[in-house]
Formats: sequence, C-alpha cells, structure tokens
Amino acid sequence: MIHLIFIEKEEKAFFFFFFTLIYDIIRLCIGVYEKHINSKYSLKIKNGGMFLVLNTIKLVNYRNYENLLLSFSENINIIVGNNALGKTNILESIYVLALTKSFRTSNDINLVQKGYDRFIIEGNVTKNNFTDNLRINYSKNKNVYLNDKKVNKLSDYLSHLNVIVFSPDDLELIKGYPDVRRKYLNTEISQLYPIYCKNLSEYNKLLKMRNDCIRKIKFNEYVDQSYLSVLESYLIDKAINIYKVRNKYLNKISLYSKEIYKNTMLKDNFNIRYRTQPYFEEFSDDCIRKNMKKAFLNNFKEEIKYGSTLFGPHKDDFDFCLDDENLKIIGSQSQQKLAVLVFKLAEIELFKLQLDDYPVLLLDDIFSELDDTRKNNVLSYLKKNIQTFITTTDLTNVSDDIKNDSKIFNINNHEITEI
Repeated sequence: MIHLIFIEKEEKAFFFFFFTLIYDIIRLCIGVYEKHINSKYSLKIKNGGMFLVLNTIKLVNYRNYENLLLSFSENINIIVGNNALGKTNILESIYVLALTKSFRTSNDINLVQKGYDRFIIEGNVTKNNFTDNLRINYSKNKNVYLNDKKVNKLSDYLSHLNVIVFSPDDLELIKGYPDVRRKYLNTEISQLYPIYCKNLSEYNKLLKMRNDCIRKIKFNEYVDQSYLSVLESYLIDKAINIYKVRNKYLNKISLYSKEIYKNTMLKDNFNIRYRTQPYFEEFSDDCIRKNMKKAFLNNFKEEIKYGSTLFGPHKDDFDFCLDDENLKIIGSQSQQKLAVLVFKLAEIELFKLQLDDYPVLLLDDIFSELDDTRKNNVLSYLKKNIQTFITTTDLTNVSDDIKNDSKIFNINNHEITEI
C-alpha cells in the first residue's frame, strides 16, 4: 500500500494521487481487498463471477464512421490516434449500445453521420457463459433489439452490457446542476436494478399528470379533488420505491468511497450525502409517505404559484463531502477530480457485488497527464479481470509487455487498423 500526503496547492500532486488511487482500487477490484471490505461492512460478495466481454461492435452511419466492424480483446483495448479522429466516438458507441443513450449528448440526431438520417450500433456480448446480440437502430425513433427481437421495455434490455465511463467531463458531476447528478444516478442504478427504470418512468408520468392538475388550478380550471388525491397516492407509492433504491445505492457507494479514500489519503473524512425534498428521518415506507403527504398539504399554495410539484425524487441531489463540507463549494479542482474518481471506482466494486461480474471500463483520455512508468503500472493492473477500452494520443512509451497483452487500434486518416 502506498500512502501519500495531499498537497492541495500543487496541481501536479493530483496526478500522482491519480495513479496511486488507480493502483489501489484495481487491486481492490481483483479481490485483494474484497475480504477486508466484506468483513468490515458485512457485505456479501458472490463467488464464481464470469467475465463480461464485448466481443465485437458494428457501426453504420455513426458519427464519423460509415461502416465499421471491430473485434475486441477480453482484456485491454487501446485506441490510439490524434485528436478529433473519432477515438471517443468508439467508446461512446459502446456506452450507447449498453444504455441506449450517449454520455456526450442528449440528442440522438447528433450521433448520426452527416448526410444520413439513421444509424445502427450492433454488438456481441458474452456474460455468464451466454452470448447475446444487442442492436440499436435509430431513424427518427430509436428501436432496441436483443437477439434480433425488438425490446419494448427498456428495463428488459438494460444490464446485458454494463459499463462505467471515465471522461474529462466527469467533473460536471460535482460542478454541474442537480439534474446532472440525478441523470447520472438514474443511469447507474438502472444498470443494477432494471425495474428501477420502470418505476422511474411511471413516476414521471404521474408527476406530469399532477403538474397538469396544478396548472389547471392555477388558471382557475376545474380539477376533481378526489382524482387529485388518488393521483398523489399513486405518485407517493412510486416515489417510495425510488427513494429507497437511491438511498441504498448511495449508502453503499459512500461506504466504498470512504474506504478507498481512507486507504489512499490516510484520511477518514470522505462521504456521499444524499439530499431529498422533503427531508426524511428514515427511509421507511411510512416515514416517506407521511412526509410527502405533509409537504403536499402544507405547500400546495406555493405549488399552485409555480405551477409544478415542488417535492419528490425529481428534486433530489447528492453531495461529495470532505468533513461534511460540500466539495462543490469548498473543494479545489484537484480535490473535486479526486472525489469523482473515488466515486466511480467505488461503483466498480458495487457492480461486482450486485451483478457478480465487473462492468466494462471506458477510459477516455484520462492517462494524458501520467508519466510513462505510472501509465504502464496502471495498465498492468487493469488487464487482470476487467475488459477495458482506453483512448490515447500517444503509444510510444507504453511498454512492450503491455502492448503484447493488449489489442491496439490505430486511427489515421479516419481509417482504423489493428496494430
């Protein structure tokens, strides 16, 4: 174990911590710390998990790729090339295949190659000794297929390919607005608990119906009060499920994050704080229902004024904290980067705990600030148990040993060749 002292004022120190943190957590992921954490937090970790592997991906009219077919290694896959040639597009396509949406844009039309009106992403995935074919077709509307059968419910598709992405934009998780964090939280939880996606969808439909009623009242239109009461009851039922799952997820992430931060920084002062509106003393059904009913009753005039529902899971947020202080407010950029990294690395272990295998890792240009020795050490640990995709502009100083155990793709003049 390497222990370091954080020097907040020196930006270079962050990158040294970055390496150390990756070093420690990858050891965690391959089982060195599993027994320790399991004992400490009474978490049951399944045994006998199988590799999750994306074997191939096919892109048609996706971003800058008119027609592309790639076969991947089950270990490390390195995509090397200059900037703006499409390295990140490949990682993004894997993410879209897994979750049906991009981590870079909220508008699917941006994923279509210029001059076309549709795209296709298709991938072959092996998980628990079973192989599935996943496909996404977009043409004005997005259609999802599992083994050539159209999937109508997103909850039936998610979790066949689990991914976690590390990108330069991750800092928005701290610096961004609450809706950025809620969106991220919903995406990650949906991979672990597909039924959560269904509950969230139903909650949003009921929320829209209640908001419609509130706006009608605001403009003096008639609304049946018994109908509104029943609507609120159903809304609260769905909210209870969402609150409990979010609390469970963030509690586990906070435990793992705290342990990772402690092992690396020699400080036991990091945690994730879940904030709800209204506040709940505990996340029991009765407590949530009681407090939501009270919030609706006591603030109904205020809701009519704004024409919307002011309480519920759609107002949730969570904070990254040191000594219970929000890093968004008091943290340096280096501390914020480190906090997001700790959070995401904790998710890796939680995925293993829940799903009995590790997610596919997508590392988008996060090694650019590491020196050659640290870069090679990180890669050495990554290749153990987790299929990993890395983009980089420079392969010159990666060791021959790492290159021999990795599959390397070179992008030049918008053409991809395997080295």
